[in-house]
Amino acid sequence: MRAINTLVSATVATSEYLLSIPRQTVCDTDMGPFADSPPDSWLIIAYDVPNEPSKLRLRVWRELKKAGALYPPFSFCILPNTAKSMEHASDLKGKIREYGRAVVFEAKAVSEEDHNTITGLFQAEREKQYEEILEECQEFLQEIENNIASQKLTDEEVEEMEESLEGLERWFERIKTIDWISSSPSREKVQKALEKCKDALANFAERAQTKRLTQQPEEPKKK
Repeated sequence: MRAINTLVSATVATSEYLLSIPRQTVCDTDMGPFADSPPDSWLIIAYDVPNEPSKLRLRVWRELKKAGALYPPFSFCILPNTAKSMEHASDLKGKIREYGRAVVFEAKAVSEEDHNTITGLFQAEREKQYEEILEECQEFLQEIENNIASQKLTDEEVEEMEESLEGLERWFERIKTIDWISSSPSREKVQKALEKCKDALANFAERAQTKRLTQQPEEPKKK
């Protein structure tokens, strides 16, 4: 299973579906009162339960508090445990500490099920972002069709559409740099949609050029 970095910053605690162990170690003995030293590792329990019935959420909270759990006033996020992620986390931690508190853990899911749950959440997030790009591609194509139908075939419109397409391509590249899921149906759909947008733009630009050339006034004939 792939290890996961957890970056915690000083705001409000959040929860997700993860049970993880920082540093891959746990104390061999129970921590009784007045221990000689604090534990050298921590168990992170991230959970998500319905608001209703409220007694379920309260029960979980009481059970964890009874076990000595701490609910720190931190925000909570997860990154893949890579050198690049650690670099980002370390850099951001330094910036956060100028104004508040930040902690970085190296954590590992305690079961394959927990690992798959987190992987699935990452995949769902990337798929959602790809779907957003797909929607923008459809709007791009629709706008070109509207311009053609209304005969808005100008160089200005072509430049505007070119800038829009470049923005979509930059957006796609930005998402791909943080997408480590090997197989993504939506990613392939976006690639094809962008190709379709390029073809549509080329056709639009050609129409605009044809209209411009046909509308140029003829030079007066020399006598």
